[in-house]
Amino acid sequence: LTTSYELKALQAQINPHFLFNTLNTISAFIRMDPKKARELLREFAVFYRKTLENADDLIELSRELEQTQRYFMFELARFGEDKLSLTVNLPEELADIPVPAFMVQPIVENGVRHARHDDGTLNITISVHSEGNDLYIDIADDGVGMSEEKRQNIMHAKSTSGLGIAVRNINDRVTGYFAPGSKMSYKSELGKGTTVTLFLKDALILNSGKTLG
Repeated sequence: LTTSYELKALQAQINPHFLFNTLNTISAFIRMDPKKARELLREFAVFYRKTLENADDLIELSRELEQTQRYFMFELARFGEDKLSLTVNLPEELADIPVPAFMVQPIVENGVRHARHDDGTLNITISVHSEGNDLYIDIADDGVGMSEEKRQNIMHAKSTSGLGIAVRNINDRVTGYFAPGSKMSYKSELGKGTTVTLFLKDALILNSGKTLG
């Protein structure tokens, strides 16, 4: 129940800054490129609808990654394609694996918010692979990275808002939906980037009979 309430809180924060910045971006495109503004506005409506509906259900991994890419489109419009890049590697045979909704997008959003260099492009890569019946989702960036102390603080965050609640909520759902041993882990090095790994033990068999949202 606590995890469910935290998820609702996490959704509710789709954070005001993101909302404000995205609407400002769309407003600017209305003058410069009305066609692009219309496209962004349509996608923004889809993004919010899909975020707010059935968020505590299981969905196909492909849908979760599509929503993540939809979010990233707005950040590209805001910062420019020379500042951000997202690559998604999802094998076709793993596209339909059921996962908790709203699991990957907050991690990518955190990278956009905190990992960007002052100069150059922040490259984010989402890679999915399986080993036996286990599923691995790696979200890696080549950004500013973090110290070991900060990494430890993130993984043991007690915050009730922002990144603290996001990390705890995602980890709780990973460990709650999947077999014992499932976990979320961070690896990072200052100046070289960060990799977040979602290890979903027995995901290829445990969720085969679960109903998708």
